[in-house]
Parts: sequence; structure tokens; C-alpha cells
Amino acid sequence: MLIFHMGNSTLAEGADQAKVFGVDGDADCFARAITTWLEENGRWQSPLYLFGESYGTVRNAVLMRLLGERSVKLCGVVMLSALFDWVQTMEGEDLYHLGMTPTMAATAQFFGRAGEGVGEDDWFKQAMDFTEDVLAPAPLRGDRLSPEREAEVARQLSQFIGLPEELVRQRRLRITLDDFRRNLLADEGKVIGRLDMRFSSDAPVAVQSSSTWFSSGDAADDAVEASWTNAFRAFLHDELHYKAPARYLANNYDCVGTNWKWEHKQPGFEYPSISPNVAYDIAVAMRRNPHMKVCILGGRYDAATTWWNVVHDMACLFLSPQLKERLEWHLYGCGHMSYVDVPTLRQMGEDMEAFYAKV
Repeated sequence: MLIFHMGNSTLAEGADQAKVFGVDGDADCFARAITTWLEENGRWQSPLYLFGESYGTVRNAVLMRLLGERSVKLCGVVMLSALFDWVQTMEGEDLYHLGMTPTMAATAQFFGRAGEGVGEDDWFKQAMDFTEDVLAPAPLRGDRLSPEREAEVARQLSQFIGLPEELVRQRRLRITLDDFRRNLLADEGKVIGRLDMRFSSDAPVAVQSSSTWFSSGDAADDAVEASWTNAFRAFLHDELHYKAPARYLANNYDCVGTNWKWEHKQPGFEYPSISPNVAYDIAVAMRRNPHMKVCILGGRYDAATTWWNVVHDMACLFLSPQLKERLEWHLYGCGHMSYVDVPTLRQMGEDMEAFYAKV
């Protein structure tokens, strides 16, 4: 069985970054690297799996379609902390605010601000149901929503996410991630994380009011990134005796992210989209290869790639019952990075072993 990992790769000298730094160029680059490796090593008959995390799930979605178009049959694809529809990352979009709600509710319960006496799984399900059955119709109506109904929805939303009802009404039911991170523990002088909202830190002083600066900070990142980056560097040097051509970077956003081309030619659409929805690529790949399995993993405290949005995206593909049987879902009590949480690691290990064993 082959699982491809390319986390320490670099561009070849003379390569045109503009052709690689983008949704479609990146996936094409990976597809060419995989097919070249299969050819050079004579492994065309080996079972093939993809495992992607975070942006790696965007890559996986396009890659699983591209590989199929290049006569590479995949046995399975794993999506950890997934994001498929980019529009749902944009504040002001209804789907952004809906997707945040169950994650905020889980976090409010973790800090004892909501959900007292309710099990974590039950509370999250209640928040998912509230989001779809009660909250969703309200922002769609905008100022056509009656004051009485707005007040009632605000009261319920406040109870789920632990923020004052007055603030929820002031924001017209649209609580941003920064609103929540700043205000949930404001009475304790703390702010909470983003990648894993269970983490918290002392709040910045009032004069540090830049929203861009605040949103780029993360208590979860501060707590764990240096530890695992240094552990990985030590593993390469001490265990594998591998010397990379360049130093392994935990983050290279200033070079890569700022130059990333988000335009994507979605299959079945006439023109490229500047706000990609790669769920359509998943649907095409599954319909062309109905024996392929897809496993979606996520954390209830992940505010970077929220669980509700992934569930919503997949539901809007209208897959047949037979294809939906090839989908597998696992929600864990972790944030964006499952490897921070030991109970999650153990459970995910068991789930992955079972997934790879299935035919």
C-alpha cells in the first residue's frame, strides 16, 4: 500500500512559481510527481491512498480527480480537517456564520459557558440541529426578519455560544470568529485560540487593536508549533539521517500564500471560479471510481476548517446512496491538529487501521 507524503519538498531550480503556486497548478504538480514515481519504481499495481490535512484536503480533492483522468485508480482518500468551499471562509457570508456556530457552541461548553450537564457529543449535535433548523433561516431574511423573531433567535444563539444576548443582537446574529475569541473569556482577561479553541492566553492590551494582527495570532499555535517543528527536524536529523536541501520551515506563507492563485476550473463549469469549491471534484472522482473510499476526519474545536461546513458541502453533492456508503465520517474531541490530542490520536489510529483494511 502506498500513501504519498510530500511535506518537505522544494521547487526545482528554475521552476516557474506562477505555474505551481495555485489550486490547479499545485494539484497538477503533485499528479505528475506521483505518476513519475509510480513509473520509475514499477508500482502501478500497488494499492494507492491519499492523505491530506487542511489545505491538503483542497489538494486531495483536485488530485483525486486528476489522477483518475490520468488512469491512476485510487483505493481511498483521507481528508483531515477539511475545507472544500472557499466562500465559507469569508466573514459576512451566511455559510461562514452558520459553520462557526456548532464549533463556538462546543468551545463555550468546554469553558463552562454553555451546555452544562449535556454530553459533548449530544451538545454538538444539538448545536448542529439548531444551526440548520433555527438559525439558518434568520440571516437569509436580513432586515425582513421581524424584531421579535430576531430577539428569539438571538436568545437561543446566546445560550449555545455563551456570549451576551445583547452582543448577538448587536451583530445581527452574525458573530465573527474574532468576536468570539475576544469575548468568550473577556471577564477573565483572556482570549481563545483558533486552530484549537480549547487553548487560551492573556488578552493583548487595549491599544493593540489591529484586527489583522489579532486574527493572525493563535494561542494554540503558540503552544504547540515550535514543539512539533523541532521534533520533526530532530527526527529527520537523528533518526533518518536525512539532510534536506533547505531548512524545514514551519510556515512559508509570506512566500507561498501571498502568491497563491485561487482560481480553479471546477469540473462541469463553463468558466474558472475565483472562489473554488473543490467538492465538485470529489463528486466527479467518486462517480468515475465508485469503488474508491473517502474518509473525512475533523475536530469539534477546529475554527479553521469547521465541521458543519464540510457536512454541508458533501450533502450538496447529492451523491447516490451507493456512493454515500463509500463515505466514512469521524468527528473527534480535538482542534485542527489531531496530533495535539492523545485520546484523538489513539482513536484515529484505530479508525485508520480499520479504514485501510476495508475493501
